Amino acid sequence: RQDKCVPGDFEHLVCKMYRAALLSGLLVAVSAYNCTYKWNGENYDASPLQNSNQDYFFELKLFKFWLNVCQGTVTATCGSDCSTCQQWDPNSSNGQACLGRASTASFHPPSFPGVNGQGFTVNFTDGDKPPGYSTRRSMQIDFTCDPDAGLGAPSFTKEEPMLHYYFQWRSKYACATGPAPPPPPPPKCSENTDCGSCAASGCFWCLESQHCVPGPIDSSKSSCASWIGKPTRCPVPQTCSDQSNCGTCTAMDGCAWCLTDNNVISCVDGPVNSTTCVDAISSSSYCPGAWKLHTGQDKAFKVRS
Repeated sequence: RQDKCVPGDFEHLVCKMYRAALLSGLLVAVSAYNCTYKWNGENYDASPLQNSNQDYFFELKLFKFWLNVCQGTVTATCGSDCSTCQQWDPNSSNGQACLGRASTASFHPPSFPGVNGQGFTVNFTDGDKPPGYSTRRSMQIDFTCDPDAGLGAPSFTKEEPMLHYYFQWRSKYACATGPAPPPPPPPKCSENTDCGSCAASGCFWCLESQHCVPGPIDSSKSSCASWIGKPTRCPVPQTCSDQSNCGTCTAMDGCAWCLTDNNVISCVDGPVNSTTCVDAISSSSYCPGAWKLHTGQDKAFKVRS
């Protein structure tokens, strides 16, 4: 893109007039659109063709055209959201028309593929409607891949049917920038160690065996009775204080079955010491049975009288 005016007769004068208008606020902000496109496993990027300083200009008989890429035209002749402006009478307020709005841009496979079948097409709709017509103007730019064409330039091709305009543009920027990135690898389900993270990564959690596997799950061929595939369906994680007997308490990491100085028995977070528990069991092998939680006595402990 050119940020400075280069001396050169008429073009230099037009550039200086443009910059003066830009600084004075006569030129308004233009509408931009995404200029990247992925097709047939390849990436395209037309943004190098965008020119925020001046439009691409060309003439055809009595008609003049201003066209820009990835944004609307920078001149206010047809509006800041106009992708291409056509003028036939500079002395009349009705002597120009917008052929398509930049905000309606849509990318499609090429109509005229170039080298290696590469290129793309951009369609624009919602152009100005001529008096007495029910159809609005629309247009299409056919970008053809040509590595030797450099930047290239747009040219008018035809109007067919009436009020639908075709332009062609051969450019090295109509060629693919490289292969499309591969899809992300599937989640490694086995790395998830809890129901929430398992289901959130698109995997399935077996409630009985407490393991995470990739889907889809065929329950008729599975030994697991309860599969969970949504985080909202995961059971609320249990804590030490939720446990009501020595066996389930000591089966949980970091929990201990504790007898306090007041002969209160409960499941507490470890590690424990003589200050918190006068006696404690941290391994289920020392539990005399699945004794229920209660206050006073438990056969797991020799309670003080």
